[in-house]
Amino acid sequence: MSIAFVCPECEARMEVPDEHAGLSGQCPRCQHVFTIPSSNAPPVRRATPVLPPPIPDAEPDTSRPLKNRRPRREPPAPQPRGPAWPWLVGLPTALVVAGLLFSSLMVLNFHRRPATPRLAIAAISTSPSSRDDLVSIGKLHGQRVHFDGGAFTLKTLLTPTDPTDNPPNGSRAKRFLLELQPGKLYQIEMESTRFNPFIELKDSAGFVMRNAGNFGNNKAQFDFEPRDPGVFTLRASSMDPRVGLFSLKITERVPGPR
Repeated sequence: MSIAFVCPECEARMEVPDEHAGLSGQCPRCQHVFTIPSSNAPPVRRATPVLPPPIPDAEPDTSRPLKNRRPRREPPAPQPRGPAWPWLVGLPTALVVAGLLFSSLMVLNFHRRPATPRLAIAAISTSPSSRDDLVSIGKLHGQRVHFDGGAFTLKTLLTPTDPTDNPPNGSRAKRFLLELQPGKLYQIEMESTRFNPFIELKDSAGFVMRNAGNFGNNKAQFDFEPRDPGVFTLRASSMDPRVGLFSLKITERVPGPR
């Protein structure tokens, strides 16, 4: 006969011959050592642990004065979350405003330029409205000079966009039309700190009447007394390819006794 029983630790079912009753054995599953019961003994089961009863909450001590008892801190109430639409509207609006401010700064920086480049832009145009602003005495309509009290004074720029001068030195030139009368002496003067000026006067047939200009000299000047009335072409240029600001002054005088 055999003895059937269960392990008192893991309740694994085992069966051994009855001659092993009362001997010590070891569970093949949990390795627990136990005494093999007899065939008439009830199976040994693991005792169920008994948990102690729960301890009731202690009653608050009302014997201590309230002022000596530390107040109980309540957990902070959760802050309510606002709606998300202000962020969805405000963020794109802020980006648009920042872009407009940046564009305004770029426009202001572009228009705030020195006086010299604005003068150059005006000097390129040949319309009376743009070039009269550069004339301090007299008037300039297109290329035609009009004297005021026998004088004409102009400040303008020789620019890389002006026509190339006749000599093959790459210099630029501006041309002016002068209506001159006989019996008068005209003093023509060109001055610049940017280049060496060169001036030349031709009659209506293209013959050179007078010219002036030297390397290393910032002023070119000559006097001219016409024999016949007519329209003469004055070429204001430079001795080299340099360009820049220059002044032109024409004064009409009565020649002295000869």
